[in-house]
Amino acid sequence: MFAFFHRVALILFIVAVIPHAAQAQEAICDDLIDNDLDGLIDCDDSECSDVDGDGFVNAMCGGGDCDDGVFDNFDADSDGVPDGCDQCPGADDASDADGDTVPDGCDVCPGSDDTVDTDGDGAPDGCDICPGSDDNVDSDNDGLPDDCDICPGSDDTLDADGDGTPDGCDLCQGFDDTFDTDSDGVPNGCDVCPGFDDGIDADSDTVPDGCDACAGFDDTLDADSDGVADGCDLCPGFDDGVDTDGDGIPDGCDDPCGQTDSDGDGVFDNCDVCPGFDDNQDSDADGVPNGCDVCAGFNDNLDADGDGTPDGCDVCPGANDDADADGDSVPDGCDVCQGFDDGADSDIDGVPNGCDVCPGANDYSDADGDGVPDGCDVCPGGDDGVDADGDGTPDACGLCMGVGPDADGDGLTDVEEGDLGTDPNLADSDSDGLNDRAETCVHNTDPLDSDSDNDWVEDGIEVLFGGDPLYWDTDADSVSDGAEVYVFGTNPQDWDTDDDFLADGEELFFFGTDPTLADTDGGGMNDGLELFFSFTDPLDPLDDEVITLSLPAPGNAGVNNSWTLTHATPFATVYLISGTFPGPTNVGLCGGIDLDLTGLSVVGTGATNALGSYTFNAFVPPGGAGLTVSYQVLDLVGCQTSNVATNTY
Repeated sequence: MFAFFHRVALILFIVAVIPHAAQAQEAICDDLIDNDLDGLIDCDDSECSDVDGDGFVNAMCGGGDCDDGVFDNFDADSDGVPDGCDQCPGADDASDADGDTVPDGCDVCPGSDDTVDTDGDGAPDGCDICPGSDDNVDSDNDGLPDDCDICPGSDDTLDADGDGTPDGCDLCQGFDDTFDTDSDGVPNGCDVCPGFDDGIDADSDTVPDGCDACAGFDDTLDADSDGVADGCDLCPGFDDGVDTDGDGIPDGCDDPCGQTDSDGDGVFDNCDVCPGFDDNQDSDADGVPNGCDVCAGFNDNLDADGDGTPDGCDVCPGANDDADADGDSVPDGCDVCQGFDDGADSDIDGVPNGCDVCPGANDYSDADGDGVPDGCDVCPGGDDGVDADGDGTPDACGLCMGVGPDADGDGLTDVEEGDLGTDPNLADSDSDGLNDRAETCVHNTDPLDSDSDNDWVEDGIEVLFGGDPLYWDTDADSVSDGAEVYVFGTNPQDWDTDDDFLADGEELFFFGTDPTLADTDGGGMNDGLELFFSFTDPLDPLDDEVITLSLPAPGNAGVNNSWTLTHATPFATVYLISGTFPGPTNVGLCGGIDLDLTGLSVVGTGATNALGSYTFNAFVPPGGAGLTVSYQVLDLVGCQTSNVATNTY
């Protein structure tokens, strides 16, 4: 660029001098003076000769020759200036529209004076890229002088998003910096809070006021991580978004009793002792509202036999009114004939059919006084109980005396077998595992029928395993012994194989539950409890109410700590045990299993309310800090044990 402007200056000099050359030539050559001080008068001076023969004295002598040695008569651009002295070769030196002495064809800045360069940067003012500054200083090499750089240090020509702001100084790269709908100085594409001023943040939480989730508080502080800033938390420490009951109050701060009082008694539904009735009405003053009185007019809390039925309404005092295994509406403790319907007495002898000694006859009619009713006397007129040879046949009737030939050695004489129709040459005529004498004289089974009671189990097998070969349903659970053994896998000698308070037959043919699983649906509560205590579906695990022990607040040494029990049996006596009960869940009065508390400590006892809830207060001495304690609750009425709850104080 320097060379360019140097050339311009030379041209300006020539333009200023050449027009006067011809006139100067004549004056110099005619003045008889040695102008060049070479000792020769100019006109005689060889230096004032016309070296190039163009009719002009050499320039070095002050003559009119434009360029010594070049013929000055050549003028390619026809501008009247010989080519050798052309100011602007190829253009008319006389054409100077802007009057700056630089011909138009060589104008550095057409239309402006090329000689005016106020900032001295070599660029005429009219074409200055950056007026008043040096156009040659461009540190970032983007073609714009530093003083006029839009984005110093970056290339002003790079504008990927086409917003007129070079990329290096883009406020919002990739978006148009000129679009700022909310006039907050932040382009729309990078607006933190569209429609509002991003610069206004009264609570200094980096969230503009217009988009503040919690105005006046720091939106970034959310200790319980529920998406609600601490300053606006409805329920600090809990998730405001979890509201299971839809009452507008997060679960963590829900009143455990709820907010609804459907029966208008002043007690919220979740804590209603007697839903649907006025908890404040208690005529018999037993703490149980009238609407839920188990035994109206009597104290529901007095239950000497612990069967859940108050003494005043006990059907069977001293026994569990709810235990009615045979379903005859007579509690087991007062059953005349356990396992059978006390109301069924076909022979009207006062003895239910299931316990009839002599079905179809009067059990109390015994003419020979042998304890066997007349209708079933083996040896009428004789004492059926006298059997000296122990063959099962009373001595008075002579059978099974064993006197005489016995070909098969089964204990029956050949004559007796002839009378009975058995095979005198085969000890076990019906091949049931019992010899003919054992069947005839001991078990009273049919020696000619391998299954005397037609229960699909041979007589010998029933005797071997303690069953009754004369009764098709040994345990009186309405399922034949054979079906229990070969079909259902239940115990033919246990009416309740899985100890869930339901007879096997009830489970199979009435409730559809599994008689081999105490908890058919695996939900945590046995089938009997679901049907008769919680009234839930024993085939649906989701509705099981599992007895639960918990410590709602952190435990502390030196004070009483409240352990809460839920889903136990209503109005049941419960025991808080320090440690873990090692036995099965059926304890105490359940299933005949004895309660063994060896090595355990009963911390407290109590009686649950109508909802099966109770709160124990367990004290840990002040020196017990750091001690880990395990508790478990025993519900002897509901035959349940709670989870093992452990806490470190």
